[in-house]
Amino acid sequence: MIGKISFLVSVIFVALLSSVTFAIPGIPHQFYGKIYINNKLAPNNTVLTASIDGDNYSTITKNGLYGQKPAPIFYIPDPDGNRNGKTIQFFVNGKPAGNYTFENAGYTELNFSLDTFCGDGYCLGEENCSNCPADCGECPAEPLEITIHSPENNKTYHNPNIPLIVSSNKPVIVWMYSLNSEDFVIFTPNITIVAREGVNNLTVIGVGLYDEIDSETVTFSFELPPCGNGIKEWGEECDGNDFGNLTCQSYGYDSGTLKCSDKCTIITSGCYNSGWGSKGNSGSSGGGSSGGGGGDFGIGYVTPKNDSYKTNEGENISSTSQKEEKTICQENWSCTEWSECIEGIQSRKCIDLNNCGTTIHKPPTVRKCETKGENEKTEEDKNEYGKQLPTGRFLATHLVQISIFGTILAILAVIFIIYRKKSGKKPVI
Repeated sequence: MIGKISFLVSVIFVALLSSVTFAIPGIPHQFYGKIYINNKLAPNNTVLTASIDGDNYSTITKNGLYGQKPAPIFYIPDPDGNRNGKTIQFFVNGKPAGNYTFENAGYTELNFSLDTFCGDGYCLGEENCSNCPADCGECPAEPLEITIHSPENNKTYHNPNIPLIVSSNKPVIVWMYSLNSEDFVIFTPNITIVAREGVNNLTVIGVGLYDEIDSETVTFSFELPPCGNGIKEWGEECDGNDFGNLTCQSYGYDSGTLKCSDKCTIITSGCYNSGWGSKGNSGSSGGGSSGGGGGDFGIGYVTPKNDSYKTNEGENISSTSQKEEKTICQENWSCTEWSECIEGIQSRKCIDLNNCGTTIHKPPTVRKCETKGENEKTEEDKNEYGKQLPTGRFLATHLVQISIFGTILAILAVIFIIYRKKSGKKPVI
């Protein structure tokens, strides 16, 4: 028996160790800097590519800068947590530009300087298909064209989580989008964006080979779904007779019928447990819900699961049956995007998807903000603002996970030692 337990503990230990080693992503390494070509800042949309473990990550320049405003933030992820110490190879428009060692949570300013000339096989700097076809190729007869399939132009959505689906007639090296004039974000098709309530503007840019570039903009709206149209939509528990896949059984009852309020929230007063018959009248199915002598429930009434419940009129009715502990309703808040900054205030709407009727954990719906023009920053300050690590949330999340796994491993080690002692064997540490 002891041997079996020791073997089981060993298996669990190895499994947990493997999950710590391979399952937890590492913290990304962020890069920013300048790119010079023939001693001049690289033109806009020059492509910088980082290659590691056979994966490529690309970004573009703005005003000769990359990884900082006005260019998008640029970082190399560590999806399997095993890239620390490995070599990253960098390329500018395909030309080797240098190497750097990957560091988890690294934040590195890395500048590149390259020389080029027409005929070296790389389309760089001021070269293009017109003045250097030898490097940049013949000018294409068909220009790059991108298409936004979703969100659709001038369409109204009732769910803020909207798929961003794009395509192009030619290969695209870098995709970027900007929602409601926010900073451009590099993405890999296809993803999901979160709209704010009201009108939204989305711009997508595609950068192809030889500095080809195209953009498209769509305008769409997000409105909270109208309650009462008979269709259960985002933010609603139900609508008319549409409860999704929910039944009384979903709430712990074995019989009955759900009802939907005029606010599209579920009412469970019609649900009951058929095995809990009323006093002296179990198994009956007819009759009213109240009456009888001495305040007991009438014939045919079946006691609900909890010792008290709420009717449609809001009355509290106590059961004379065996009492059970009430289930605590867990709030589940879903919020729209923050509104525009108007007179120093932003607002948003939040809905409790579980309709608990409490606001203990409700997120803030109003916050202070600064409109454009207030507290203007210098260009240097703005660049410093752009140098924000996108890695803080990764760090917090992974430290917690590592702490949990460390605690579990420590407990398993103690159990293993105890069983070794009970078996009369000297524990080996």
